[in-house]
Order: sequence, then C-alpha cells, then structure tokens
Amino acid sequence: MRFWGDDRAQALQVGAVLLFGFLIVGLAVYQVSVVPEENRQVEFDAYQDAASDMADLRGDVLTSATRDVTTTRSVKTGARYPPRVVFVNPPPATGSLGLGDSTTVTIENAHAINSEDTNTQEYWNGTAREFETKPARFTPSYSNFEGLPVVVTGESSFRDAGDNLVPVGGQTLLQGDRLQLIAIDGEMDANGLETQVTTEPISAAERTVVVEGEGDEDIVVEIAPGGDPDAWNETFGERLLDREDVVAVEARDETVAVTLDGDRAYRLRLGKVELRERGDVVSADEPGVAYVVAKSDENSTIAQGSSKQLRVEVRDAFNNPKSGVDVEFESDDGTLTPTETVSTEDGEASTTFEPSAGFTGEAEIVATVPDAGDGVDEKTFTVNVIDPEGGEDTGSGLNPNEPTRVALTGAETTQNTDWVDITLQNNGDNVRSVDFARVNFYYLDTPGRGGDGGRDMPETATFTDPEREPSLSVGGSFESLSEPIDLEANDETTLRLEFDESVEGGDFFILSVIYEDGESATYFVAPR
Repeated sequence: MRFWGDDRAQALQVGAVLLFGFLIVGLAVYQVSVVPEENRQVEFDAYQDAASDMADLRGDVLTSATRDVTTTRSVKTGARYPPRVVFVNPPPATGSLGLGDSTTVTIENAHAINSEDTNTQEYWNGTAREFETKPARFTPSYSNFEGLPVVVTGESSFRDAGDNLVPVGGQTLLQGDRLQLIAIDGEMDANGLETQVTTEPISAAERTVVVEGEGDEDIVVEIAPGGDPDAWNETFGERLLDREDVVAVEARDETVAVTLDGDRAYRLRLGKVELRERGDVVSADEPGVAYVVAKSDENSTIAQGSSKQLRVEVRDAFNNPKSGVDVEFESDDGTLTPTETVSTEDGEASTTFEPSAGFTGEAEIVATVPDAGDGVDEKTFTVNVIDPEGGEDTGSGLNPNEPTRVALTGAETTQNTDWVDITLQNNGDNVRSVDFARVNFYYLDTPGRGGDGGRDMPETATFTDPEREPSLSVGGSFESLSEPIDLEANDETTLRLEFDESVEGGDFFILSVIYEDGESATYFVAPR
C-alpha cells in the first residue's frame, strides 16, 4: 500500500510560532516601555513623599530648637516597586540622607541694648560671634525619575538644582523684628528605603537678647545657605531685600552675608540641634559657657540680722541656660550659704547672703563661673545693709515733695472697711522700689464716734494690692517685704494697706519706707 505525503499541519505550527513571537514582542515592549513608566510614577510619588518628609524634618529642626523637644521622623529615602509575576523590576531604589560639611556662620556688630544685663552687653559688644552648622541633604537615586536633592538648613529648605533653587518653605532668618539662627550638628550618612531621623536640642532657644548696631555700624549676619550662595541669594535674598531693614544681601564663597539696619533693634534667638539616625548616640558637642547674668536684683537693701538670696543664670554661646556648671560665690562682708554650687537644669545657681554682725553699708558679693574661659565669668551684687533700729528719724522729712522724690498724693477709704488706698507719685525718671516698710504710729479718732465707739486700735497692717508679706506691726520696726513694690517713673501707683481693725475718716497714721538705694521717706496718711 502506498502512502501519500500530508503537510496540512504546517500552517498551524507556523501560526503558533508567530503568535508566540508576537507575545514575546508584546511582553518585551511592555517591559521596556510600560513597566519603566509605571515605575517612574512610583518613583515620582516616593519623591513627593520624601520632599514632604524633608519639609516636616525642617519643622522638627525649628520645633526642637525653639521648644526644647526631641522628635523622631521617618524620611522615605527610597522606593519599592509593586510585585510583578511576569515582568522584571529593577532593585528597590535607595537614596541617601546625610549631613554636609561644616560651615562657619557669623554675627558681627551686634550690641545688646542697655536694658539687657550688663554682662550680656559685655558679651554682645559688637565682637564677631561664630557658630558651626551643617546642611541636611536628601539625594534621591531612582531608576527612571530624576529627582532634585532636597536641602534643610536652620534658616531655609529647598530643592537644589545647582544654579537654581526651588523653595520648599520660607526663610526663618528674619521675621518681623526677630533674628533667628539655628545651627545643625551631628553625624549622619544613611542609605535605604527609609531613614529614621532623630532631632534633639543641644541648646534650645529659650532666651532672647535684644541687639542693635552702634553708631554708624550695621549688623552683618553670615549664614550657611546649604547650596550655591548665588542661587540662594537670587531665591531668598531678593525677598529679604524687600524689607526696609535689610540693607544688602551678598553671596560670598561659602556663605551669604545679610546686612541689617543697625539703627533698629532685633530680638536675637539662637539655637543648636543634632540630627542623627534613630538609635545612634549623641555626637554633637555642647556649646561652652559664655557668660553669667543676674536673676535677682543686682542692687538691694536688707536689714542687719536678715538675709538675702542672690541668684545667677549661666548661659552658653547661644544665650541659653546651661546646666551642670560650677559656680562660686565670695564676699568679705558676710556669710554665704553655699559658697560653691552647680547650675540647675534652668541654668540657675543661688546663694544666701547674711551680713556680718554689726556690718552696715554696701556689701559686695561676687559670683564666678571658672569655666567661662574667654567669656564674661563674673557677676557682682551690691547689698545695702541698714540698721532698722537706728532711730525714729528717717532722714527724709515728712511727706517729701521735692521734684525727684516720691510724694503722697492721696489716701482713700470707705465706711466700715479695714483698708486704705495710698497713692504715691514717683516724680523721678527711674523706677523706685520699696524694700522695707513700717507703720510708726496710728491715731484712732474715737471722739468722732462718741466715746469709745466700740472700736479697737489696729495692731497690724499688710500690703494686699500688690500683695506683700509680712504684716507690719503698728509701732514696730522696719520689715523686709517679700517682694519689692515697684513705683514706675513719672507715674502714680496706688497701694492698698489692710489693717486688722476697721479704719474711719478722721484716723491717721505714719508710714515709713526704705527704697532699694537705702533712701527713706515718711508719710503722714489721713484717709478720707
């Protein structure tokens, strides 16, 4: 039997091969065109998240520096692609987040105003003050999307295109009359899909020092831009120049110099934070001691046999309180308890001064901070010690009315009450503070009530508005008030003196006071 050839299946095989070829080509086209485009969208979304995280990190820097809080934030530094059954993804994109090189920033010609502590004025005396800071920089590394690095500094944040910057937020160097610089320190060089960043305050901006220029000098602030100085100048500097108090903005080699009108006053706030990966130990150096200021009155008055607490505050180079610093107290005019101590978390240190027996006059107490180095390491207090039993004569005359003295201008009471409102007019150009008071004598107008009238003689009196202790014994000695009573310059102040018995019109009493400088005065008070 003969069999004839049969090639009917050849067309089916060729068709199958062609279909498989089309499938392969389609898959290849999808792999090289659609998959990258989809991944590009994934990377773009990840970059947007990263930029938002960096903006939040900038907020953490400001919050940590100004509110003294530690924060931890996750920054999405990479991108993970969706799983694919047939198609191939590149490895997950892993960007980097780290700190750049340290740059020196400077504040020059800044003088603390006269109302600041004398030591603050001595430290902020126009001398150039330098600080080190670093920029935080996120550098993306995607397969398909070209994202710009995002930079965070203490004064601004932006996307960095080299000679062009795209702001992520506004500058915080100068807002209103507030001049604020935040230094960033630490060691960080992280890579991966996500980075946990801890922001910790090293010197929280808890204190503000008001500064201005002197004479014809303007204040010059050099900041580290974190990118190209010319580009920063064109982006942020142009906006600063719109302000009337900004004289010039100049790009230098590594910094941008902002010149401020020295005739104006600025509230200077300085702070320092550390950025590090979560779990890392602190590596940033704490700023050293810069100066010490008084936290209690530099000039005060006490009586023999009493004591006075004196307090200082130790500050670092950023004007903020510094704890754990040795402070020594010394005086030749009395006893100090303690003579050596350590500053608290608030940067404060205190001692109690008790004058030597029989000592009167001005006692000098010196607080010293040995670790201040080139800063201002001493604060001197003067305590005027008086003899409260030195006799009835106050040395001031009755109801003084000289142009620069404090005069009695009114005394008011109300029927069936136990208080008298005493109005004193400070005719001087300086605030006067009442440190001591006594009620020398009280006259009870009993005849006006018909016989004894059922009234008792007051024995004590207390300042209740403003409230001060202790109570004053009628006919007793001078008492040191718990807090001085401030009488504003060229102004009237009303004090309420409350007695332990009722006060009537027709009564009168003698009130004597001693001011902070030791001067005394006596007032004949006849309430109406």
